[in-house]
Amino acid sequence: MAAMKSLMMVVVVMVVAVEVVVASPSSLTESANHRDEKFLNLEFLPFLSLRVDPIPCNAKSDNSSGTCASSGDCRKNGGKADGSCFSGFGVCCVYQMKCGETIRANNSYLVNDDYPSTLMDIDNCQYTIQKVNENVCQLRLNFEKLELAGPDNTSTCSIDTFTFVGTAGANPTVICGDNTGQHMYLDIGSGNAAARINIATTSTNASRTWRIKVTQLPCDSASKAPPNCLQYYTDYSGTINSFNYQKVDGRHQLASQSYTVCVRTRQGFCGIKYMADHFSLTEDAANPQAKKGDNDCKSDFILVPRLNRDGTVTEPDRYCGSKLDDITSYSKPFELRVITDTEEPTNDKNNRGFSIRYTQIPC
Repeated sequence: MAAMKSLMMVVVVMVVAVEVVVASPSSLTESANHRDEKFLNLEFLPFLSLRVDPIPCNAKSDNSSGTCASSGDCRKNGGKADGSCFSGFGVCCVYQMKCGETIRANNSYLVNDDYPSTLMDIDNCQYTIQKVNENVCQLRLNFEKLELAGPDNTSTCSIDTFTFVGTAGANPTVICGDNTGQHMYLDIGSGNAAARINIATTSTNASRTWRIKVTQLPCDSASKAPPNCLQYYTDYSGTINSFNYQKVDGRHQLASQSYTVCVRTRQGFCGIKYMADHFSLTEDAANPQAKKGDNDCKSDFILVPRLNRDGTVTEPDRYCGSKLDDITSYSKPFELRVITDTEEPTNDKNNRGFSIRYTQIPC
């Protein structure tokens, strides 16, 4: 009986010691303001629970984004532990989901089966994205790698397609081809309804591979894109590429596109300037011609709201052709709308889309 009492005292001391470590301010600095907490079940003390806050972390092996979790929760939700976090009491859990699986954690990745190997099969790969909580209103997709079969000779995505089905507003247009490095912001509304991503492949003559990071953004997040902005750039300057834009010659422009690119207006900046490194939406790319206005630009064009510094309007807002002169505008918010029709006419040759640099102009 004396030995049993001694053992119980040792266990109590262990519990108290661990509780002190977990409750100390130095080890809980990052989690003091978080309420959405998980519990870590220590294998050596099955009756003891330690709180692990689901904060972002980086994987030890390749710096991928992960979420701090208990080892048990990580395994249960289909993740892979890659490094430690939370002062060693949690693991950095990386969620890399394959076809047919459901995302239930933030900062997850969608990959093709057998990734990083390529996919040659005919398949309809579907992912379900479940919100981590009701306060999520938007998704950001980072295409760390997205290489699908390109469009056919009418610029239509008839072989491979990437589509998104959400629960709020219009779904974005279908894309295909090489979109590595691109991104999308997708509204998913309030409530708990799930969203879905489909990647369909219809030929065995093309190799594909993808790794897409999915970030869930709270409704009150400062990182959210404005409504109806499929792409959102936040730097003072940057480069906007059309989907499937490539530097090599060929027909890479995608048909049936209709979306808006937004640029966040930085404090102290009143205007924006667009400069094209390449621009070919209509006509023959080998014979560069700049066209603008409603009469010339009816099928494939970009639309840039124009406003002079003094508030007057002296230039049209539609631009097409196979060349783009520099555009300066003081219209806010800074937006560029992309419109292409259902197919390419025969006189449109080797249109690659566009690569446009922007820089904001101080007030």
